[in-house]
Amino acid sequence: MEFQVCIDPGHGPGSVNKSPDGRYEEQEFAMDVSQRVAAILRGHGVDVLLTRSKDEFPSLGERCRIANAHPEIRLFVSIHSNAMGGGGWQTPSGHMIFTSAPGENEDRNRAARAILNSLEQAGIPLRKSCLQNQKFTVLTDTSAPAVLLEHGFHTNLEEVEMLLDPAFRQKLAQADAQGILDFLGINASQPNQDRDRVKARFGLEEQTIDYLEDYKYGKELLSKLAEGGKT
Repeated sequence: MEFQVCIDPGHGPGSVNKSPDGRYEEQEFAMDVSQRVAAILRGHGVDVLLTRSKDEFPSLGERCRIANAHPEIRLFVSIHSNAMGGGGWQTPSGHMIFTSAPGENEDRNRAARAILNSLEQAGIPLRKSCLQNQKFTVLTDTSAPAVLLEHGFHTNLEEVEMLLDPAFRQKLAQADAQGILDFLGINASQPNQDRDRVKARFGLEEQTIDYLEDYKYGKELLSKLAEGGKT
């Protein structure tokens, strides 16, 4: 399968990145939102690769190698939440994106602006300096244009309450996916009709459709099943 987007759910099981009260874990949030984004993108015909499963904690280098093994990938998206040091609850808040370097016309920054615009339109609060540059490994060592999303601060009590809310996570995922679709030039108002036909005909769940699409000849299979389901 030729993947168009690689989504990197930050961290992994055993990560120390948590809210001060321990209720929120960054690795769990990143995995959940990544899966939500992937499902939305796949619903619009985008082939998605995830760098880890729920039970894995690949190194930063391994995440890059996973993505780089697929030179057709057009965008690498690493999903995280932010934090302030010092211990205890802190006041900094808001969502932001990192890329490796400036360059207005570079794909990495065009993608970042598309996602930020989508977040803003969805009413997601952004930090004042919401697009910044850092030489993070997953931004510098990936062949594809790469962005790293920091979804709020898990050291901010009010934002933790939002980050724990499944409805807010879905809102974030919708906004992230919309920005990615905008960058790819895909009209989100025209979802993948084969998926919809097969889902309705056989009563399948979204996750089952995802599994079908991940099969080597998944798109061809979905197309055949959809053809048989037309009325």
